[in-house]
Parts: sequence; C-alpha cells; structure tokens
Amino acid sequence: MKAIIRAAFEKTLADWAAAQTPAIPVAFENVAFKPPATGPYLRCFLLPADTVDNTMAGQLSEYRGLFQVNVVCPAGTGPTAAEALTAAIAAQYPAKARMTFAGFTVMVATPMRERPALQDTSTYTIPMDCRYTAVQ
Repeated sequence: MKAIIRAAFEKTLADWAAAQTPAIPVAFENVAFKPPATGPYLRCFLLPADTVDNTMAGQLSEYRGLFQVNVVCPAGTGPTAAEALTAAIAAQYPAKARMTFAGFTVMVATPMRERPALQDTSTYTIPMDCRYTAVQ
C-alpha cells in the first residue's frame, strides 16, 4: 500500500512541477538525480507511520504518515523564491484533499506546513510536510 500512497503524492507533485515555466526538477526517493547547477529543485519523501486497525474484527487498516517536500534554492538569493514555491506547493495539497491512484484513495489530513529553513554554503532549503491517512 505504501507504494500506491507514494505514487499518489509523487504524481501530483511531478505534474505540478512539470507545468511550471521553466519546469522544476524533482528528486524522488532512491532514484538517480543530479541537482541543477542553477535554479530551484524539489526533493520528496514518504515517511510512513504505524498502520492501525481500530475494528474488533481486524478488517480495516488505516495507513498514516507524512509526505515531505524539500524546496531547495541556491544560497545567497534570499528567501522570496523558496517561499513562493512553498506556497504554490501547499496549494496542491489542501487539507481534506483526496487523491486516487490505482483505485485507492489517500486523504491529506493536514495542510502543508513549512518547517524552519536550512541553509548551507550552496543551498537554502525549506522543508514542508503534510499528514496523510488512507483506509483499506
């Protein structure tokens, strides 16, 4: 089920990123990726939590976790570009949004939220994440 949940989130992000002008590269987990020499890019991660079943019969699994997107921009350019990207990405995953992939529906349980920015010598990164839930 984790693969389907990941695919639902990644498809939404990849479609949005490809539609930008210019397109924004996206690094997916465990897939070869060379960051662009200039300009922003995105890194995404699925962080699953415990699967639970609150039924007496054990027939209804609830999958929970976080979907994280790191917005990575060149260092020394200020926060404005990264903040604009985080706002645009957050709009793709509003709270209670439902994404269906391979006949399975995943719900965004919380709106995307920004975490504190991380800066090093070459990049300025704003991590953001949302909680998800899916029942089968």
